[in-house]
Amino acid sequence: MNWQAYLWSSLSAARITGSLLLRRKRILFMGLLVLLPALLPVAVAFLRRPNSGAAWGLELFGLIAEFGFLGTLAPLTAILLGTALVGDDLENGTAPYLLTRAVPRSALVVGKFAAYALVTSAAFLPAMALTFLAVVLTAPAEVEIGAGLFLLGRTFVVVALALLVYGALCCMLGTLTQRPVIYSVMFVFGWEPLTQLVPGYVDFLTLKKHLLALWPVLTTGGTGRGAEITRKVIDVSVAEASLILLGTVAVLAAVTTLTLRKKEFVRGANLA
Repeated sequence: MNWQAYLWSSLSAARITGSLLLRRKRILFMGLLVLLPALLPVAVAFLRRPNSGAAWGLELFGLIAEFGFLGTLAPLTAILLGTALVGDDLENGTAPYLLTRAVPRSALVVGKFAAYALVTSAAFLPAMALTFLAVVLTAPAEVEIGAGLFLLGRTFVVVALALLVYGALCCMLGTLTQRPVIYSVMFVFGWEPLTQLVPGYVDFLTLKKHLLALWPVLTTGGTGRGAEITRKVIDVSVAEASLILLGTVAVLAAVTTLTLRKKEFVRGANLA
Protein backbone atom coordinates (compact mmCIF):
# COMPACT_ATOMS: atom_id res chain seq x y z
CA MET A 1 0.00 0.00 0.00
CA ASN A 2 1.43 3.37 -1.01
CA TRP A 3 1.53 6.39 1.27
CA GLN A 4 -1.52 8.02 -0.33
CA ALA A 5 -3.69 4.98 0.35
CA TYR A 6 -2.22 4.75 3.85
CA LEU A 7 -3.02 8.40 4.52
CA TRP A 8 -6.55 7.97 3.19
CA SER A 9 -7.08 4.94 5.46
CA SER A 10 -5.82 6.89 8.47
CA LEU A 11 -8.05 9.87 7.68
CA SER A 12 -11.07 7.61 7.24
CA ALA A 13 -10.40 5.96 10.61
CA ALA A 14 -9.95 9.40 12.20
CA ARG A 15 -13.21 10.70 10.73
CA ILE A 16 -15.24 7.71 11.90
CA THR A 17 -13.63 7.67 15.35
CA GLY A 18 -14.08 11.41 15.82
CA SER A 19 -17.75 11.15 14.90
CA LEU A 20 -18.25 8.31 17.38
CA LEU A 21 -16.39 10.14 20.15
CA LEU A 22 -18.53 13.25 19.76
CA ARG A 23 -21.70 11.18 20.03
CA ARG A 24 -20.79 9.49 23.28
CA LYS A 25 -22.12 10.65 26.62
CA ARG A 26 -18.69 10.39 28.21
CA ILE A 27 -17.31 13.17 25.97
CA LEU A 28 -20.14 15.44 27.14
CA PHE A 29 -19.28 14.53 30.73
CA MET A 30 -15.59 15.30 30.17
CA GLY A 31 -16.45 18.53 28.35
CA LEU A 32 -18.39 19.74 31.38
CA LEU A 33 -15.75 18.48 33.80
CA VAL A 34 -12.87 20.37 32.19
CA LEU A 35 -14.84 23.61 32.51
CA LEU A 36 -15.05 23.34 36.30
CA PRO A 37 -11.56 24.79 36.98
CA ALA A 38 -12.76 28.10 35.51
CA LEU A 39 -14.94 28.47 38.61
CA LEU A 40 -11.99 28.25 41.00
CA PRO A 41 -10.64 31.81 40.48
CA VAL A 42 -14.14 33.13 41.14
CA ALA A 43 -14.42 31.07 44.33
CA VAL A 44 -10.97 32.16 45.49
CA ALA A 45 -11.80 35.82 44.80
CA PHE A 46 -14.96 35.47 46.86
CA LEU A 47 -13.32 33.67 49.79
CA ARG A 48 -9.89 35.31 49.80
CA ARG A 49 -9.09 37.72 52.59
CA PRO A 50 -6.86 40.76 52.04
CA ASN A 51 -3.17 40.06 52.69
CA SER A 52 -3.95 36.39 53.24
CA GLY A 53 -0.91 35.22 51.26
CA ALA A 54 -3.01 32.77 49.24
CA ALA A 55 -2.20 32.06 45.61
CA TRP A 56 -3.49 34.81 43.34
CA GLY A 57 -3.25 35.96 39.76
CA LEU A 58 -0.94 33.96 37.50
CA GLU A 59 0.29 31.94 40.46
CA LEU A 60 -3.26 30.70 40.97
CA PHE A 61 -3.61 29.87 37.28
CA GLY A 62 -0.34 27.91 37.39
CA LEU A 63 -1.57 25.84 40.32
CA ILE A 64 -4.92 25.14 38.68
CA ALA A 65 -3.24 24.18 35.42
CA GLU A 66 -0.69 21.89 37.07
CA PHE A 67 -2.84 20.07 39.61
CA GLY A 68 -6.19 20.38 37.85
CA PHE A 69 -5.57 20.04 34.13
CA LEU A 70 -2.21 18.23 34.05
CA GLY A 71 -2.39 16.13 37.20
CA THR A 72 -6.07 15.15 37.18
CA LEU A 73 -8.15 15.99 34.13
CA ALA A 74 -5.68 14.96 31.40
CA PRO A 75 -5.06 11.43 32.74
CA LEU A 76 -8.74 11.05 33.66
CA THR A 77 -9.74 11.97 30.10
CA ALA A 78 -7.21 9.48 28.75
CA ILE A 79 -8.66 6.76 30.97
CA LEU A 80 -12.25 7.41 29.94
CA LEU A 81 -11.61 7.90 26.22
CA GLY A 82 -8.24 6.30 25.47
CA THR A 83 -9.13 2.86 26.81
CA ALA A 84 -12.17 2.82 24.51
CA LEU A 85 -10.38 3.72 21.26
CA VAL A 86 -9.69 0.09 20.37
CA GLY A 87 -10.94 -1.65 23.49
CA ASP A 88 -14.61 -0.94 22.75
CA ASP A 89 -14.28 -2.40 19.26
CA LEU A 90 -12.77 -5.56 20.72
CA GLU A 91 -15.38 -5.78 23.46
CA ASN A 92 -18.54 -5.17 21.44
CA GLY A 93 -17.51 -7.33 18.50
CA THR A 94 -17.09 -4.64 15.84
CA ALA A 95 -13.32 -5.16 15.59
CA PRO A 96 -13.56 -8.08 13.13
CA TYR A 97 -15.52 -5.92 10.68
CA LEU A 98 -12.80 -3.28 10.83
CA LEU A 99 -9.72 -5.46 10.94
CA THR A 100 -10.66 -7.96 8.24
CA ARG A 101 -10.68 -5.14 5.68
CA ALA A 102 -7.62 -4.38 3.56
CA VAL A 103 -6.53 -1.60 5.91
CA PRO A 104 -3.14 -1.62 7.70
CA ARG A 105 -3.48 -2.06 11.43
CA SER A 106 -1.09 0.86 11.95
CA ALA A 107 -3.27 3.16 9.81
CA LEU A 108 -6.27 2.26 11.95
CA VAL A 109 -4.36 2.99 15.17
CA VAL A 110 -2.93 6.25 13.82
CA GLY A 111 -6.36 7.42 12.65
CA LYS A 112 -8.10 6.58 15.90
CA PHE A 113 -5.38 8.19 17.96
CA ALA A 114 -5.36 11.32 15.80
CA ALA A 115 -9.12 11.70 16.33
CA TYR A 116 -8.68 11.28 20.09
CA ALA A 117 -5.90 13.89 20.18
CA LEU A 118 -7.92 16.39 18.15
CA VAL A 119 -11.14 15.98 20.16
CA THR A 120 -9.47 16.15 23.57
CA SER A 121 -7.24 19.10 22.66
CA ALA A 122 -10.29 20.94 21.30
CA ALA A 123 -11.97 20.43 24.67
CA PHE A 124 -9.00 21.44 26.84
CA LEU A 125 -7.85 24.57 24.99
CA PRO A 126 -11.05 26.62 25.51
CA ALA A 127 -11.35 25.30 29.07
CA MET A 128 -7.83 26.47 29.95
CA ALA A 129 -8.38 29.77 28.14
CA LEU A 130 -11.62 30.30 30.10
CA THR A 131 -9.77 29.59 33.35
CA PHE A 132 -7.10 32.12 32.39
CA LEU A 133 -9.82 34.68 31.56
CA ALA A 134 -11.41 34.09 34.96
CA VAL A 135 -8.03 34.76 36.61
CA VAL A 136 -7.62 38.00 34.63
CA LEU A 137 -11.12 39.22 35.47
CA THR A 138 -10.87 38.44 39.18
CA ALA A 139 -7.35 39.88 39.63
CA PRO A 140 -6.68 42.35 36.77
CA ALA A 141 -4.09 44.30 38.76
CA GLU A 142 -2.08 41.14 39.47
CA VAL A 143 -1.82 39.79 35.93
CA GLU A 144 0.61 40.85 33.24
CA ILE A 145 -1.18 39.82 30.04
CA GLY A 146 1.95 39.12 28.00
CA ALA A 147 3.47 36.78 30.55
CA GLY A 148 0.04 35.29 31.21
CA LEU A 149 -0.57 34.39 27.58
CA PHE A 150 2.90 32.89 27.34
CA LEU A 151 2.17 30.84 30.45
CA LEU A 152 -1.17 29.73 28.99
CA GLY A 153 0.47 28.61 25.76
CA ARG A 154 3.28 26.73 27.51
CA THR A 155 0.98 24.95 29.91
CA PHE A 156 -1.45 23.97 27.16
CA VAL A 157 1.36 22.39 25.10
CA VAL A 158 2.39 20.24 28.07
CA VAL A 159 -1.22 19.30 28.86
CA ALA A 160 -1.75 18.34 25.20
CA LEU A 161 1.37 16.17 25.37
CA ALA A 162 0.01 14.59 28.57
CA LEU A 163 -3.22 13.77 26.74
CA LEU A 164 -1.14 12.10 24.01
CA VAL A 165 1.12 10.01 26.21
CA TYR A 166 -1.54 8.96 28.73
CA GLY A 167 -3.91 8.30 25.85
CA ALA A 168 -1.34 6.06 24.14
CA LEU A 169 -0.87 4.13 27.39
CA CYS A 170 -4.60 3.68 27.94
CA CYS A 171 -5.16 2.73 24.30
CA MET A 172 -2.51 0.02 24.58
CA LEU A 173 -4.04 -1.29 27.80
CA GLY A 174 -7.44 -1.31 26.11
CA THR A 175 -5.98 -3.55 23.41
CA LEU A 176 -3.97 -5.86 25.67
CA THR A 177 -6.25 -6.32 28.68
CA GLN A 178 -9.90 -6.88 29.48
CA ARG A 179 -9.86 -4.40 32.39
CA PRO A 180 -7.97 -1.42 30.98
CA VAL A 181 -9.71 1.16 33.18
CA ILE A 182 -8.62 -0.58 36.37
CA TYR A 183 -5.00 -0.92 35.24
CA SER A 184 -4.93 2.67 34.01
CA VAL A 185 -6.26 3.99 37.32
CA MET A 186 -3.72 1.89 39.21
CA PHE A 187 -0.87 3.37 37.17
CA VAL A 188 -1.99 7.02 37.15
CA PHE A 189 -3.46 7.41 40.61
CA GLY A 190 -1.62 4.58 42.37
CA TRP A 191 1.86 3.98 40.98
CA GLU A 192 2.78 7.55 40.02
CA PRO A 193 1.92 9.12 43.43
CA LEU A 194 3.56 6.17 45.21
CA THR A 195 6.89 6.80 43.50
CA GLN A 196 7.01 10.24 45.15
CA LEU A 197 7.37 8.48 48.51
CA VAL A 198 10.14 6.11 47.42
CA PRO A 199 13.72 7.42 47.45
CA GLY A 200 15.97 6.95 44.47
CA TYR A 201 15.17 6.94 40.78
CA VAL A 202 11.88 5.03 40.84
CA ASP A 203 9.99 8.12 39.71
CA PHE A 204 11.85 7.94 36.39
CA LEU A 205 9.47 5.08 35.60
CA THR A 206 6.53 7.48 35.50
CA LEU A 207 5.15 9.77 32.84
CA LYS A 208 4.47 12.64 35.21
CA LYS A 209 8.12 13.22 36.08
CA HIS A 210 8.98 13.82 32.46
CA LEU A 211 5.91 15.99 31.92
CA LEU A 212 6.89 18.15 34.89
CA ALA A 213 10.33 18.60 33.34
CA LEU A 214 8.55 20.61 30.65
CA TRP A 215 6.27 22.47 33.03
CA PRO A 216 6.85 26.23 33.41
CA VAL A 217 7.11 27.79 36.84
CA LEU A 218 5.93 31.33 37.39
CA THR A 219 8.22 33.60 39.38
CA THR A 220 6.60 36.92 40.24
CA GLY A 221 8.58 40.10 40.67
CA GLY A 222 8.56 42.30 43.72
CA THR A 223 5.42 44.20 42.68
CA GLY A 224 3.51 41.00 42.03
CA ARG A 225 2.67 42.11 38.49
CA GLY A 226 5.84 41.36 36.60
CA ALA A 227 6.52 37.75 35.74
CA GLU A 228 9.36 35.58 34.56
CA ILE A 229 8.89 32.10 33.17
CA THR A 230 11.49 29.58 34.28
CA ARG A 231 11.64 25.80 34.41
CA LYS A 232 11.59 23.51 37.38
CA VAL A 233 15.03 22.27 38.34
CA ILE A 234 14.82 18.48 38.17
CA ASP A 235 17.04 15.67 37.02
CA VAL A 236 15.59 15.42 33.51
CA SER A 237 16.38 18.05 30.91
CA VAL A 238 13.73 19.46 28.62
CA ALA A 239 15.27 17.77 25.58
CA GLU A 240 15.52 14.40 27.32
CA ALA A 241 11.97 14.62 28.65
CA SER A 242 10.60 15.56 25.23
CA LEU A 243 12.39 12.68 23.51
CA ILE A 244 11.32 10.20 26.17
CA LEU A 245 7.67 11.24 26.04
CA LEU A 246 7.47 11.26 22.24
CA GLY A 247 9.36 7.97 22.10
CA THR A 248 6.94 6.51 24.65
CA VAL A 249 3.97 7.50 22.49
CA ALA A 250 5.59 5.85 19.46
CA VAL A 251 6.44 2.65 21.36
CA LEU A 252 2.98 2.34 22.91
CA ALA A 253 1.33 2.90 19.53
CA ALA A 254 3.62 0.25 18.01
CA VAL A 255 2.72 -2.24 20.74
CA THR A 256 -0.97 -1.55 20.12
CA THR A 257 -0.48 -2.14 16.39
CA LEU A 258 1.51 -5.36 16.89
CA THR A 259 -1.13 -6.65 19.31
CA LEU A 260 -3.84 -6.11 16.72
CA ARG A 261 -1.73 -7.81 14.07
CA LYS A 262 -1.31 -10.91 16.22
CA LYS A 263 -5.01 -11.21 16.87
CA GLU A 264 -6.91 -13.46 14.51
CA PHE A 265 -10.32 -12.30 13.36
CA VAL A 266 -13.13 -13.66 11.28
CA ARG A 267 -16.41 -11.97 10.54
CA GLY A 268 -18.44 -11.89 13.74
CA ALA A 269 -15.82 -13.43 16.04
CA ASN A 270 -12.56 -12.68 17.74
CA LEU A 271 -10.38 -15.77 17.84
CA ALA A 272 -7.52 -14.21 19.79
